[in-house]
Amino acid sequence: MQRSGSVSRAGEGTMKTLRPLLLATRSEGKLRELLPLVTEAGFQVETLADVGIGEHADEERLETFATFEENAFAKARYFSRLVPGRFVLADDSGLEVSALAGAPGVMSKRWSMVEGLAGVELDLANNQLLLRELKIAGAMSTELRGARFVCAAVCVGGGVELFAEGYSSGSILMESGGDK
Repeated sequence: MQRSGSVSRAGEGTMKTLRPLLLATRSEGKLRELLPLVTEAGFQVETLADVGIGEHADEERLETFATFEENAFAKARYFSRLVPGRFVLADDSGLEVSALAGAPGVMSKRWSMVEGLAGVELDLANNQLLLRELKIAGAMSTELRGARFVCAAVCVGGGVELFAEGYSSGSILMESGGDK
């Protein structure tokens, strides 16, 4: 079941009041990437820190579902209850690798299961495990390392829930490269 919706852009030359939108993520990278997009769409961005929502143990249970969609809805609804009257945008995203039967999937962030790591260190541990698993699976050629990045996004507010999912396909390289 795929539901979708769109956010209208503020029109050129019109005076629109920016609507507050809470970006329900603790990822600095996601905040950097999403800020220009949602601002251009006519929203005044607020972060969890801006509205005084500190990290809580309950948040660990928000990403325990089998699909990106379910996890995104869980996060959006949770934070929406904490800030009634605001629009809340949440997502769940990750990598699905064909040679690994879709793994790591919804476990992408926690795949390596290494305790105490965050940020770049956690990304490195997850990437190292991914490369080991591809070797074990015999997926050494580019053709065998097909993958897609999945992002499920949910916006909740004003009695409405909007869902969209997008994909970006490619192949897993055997060495890291590029800038973060």
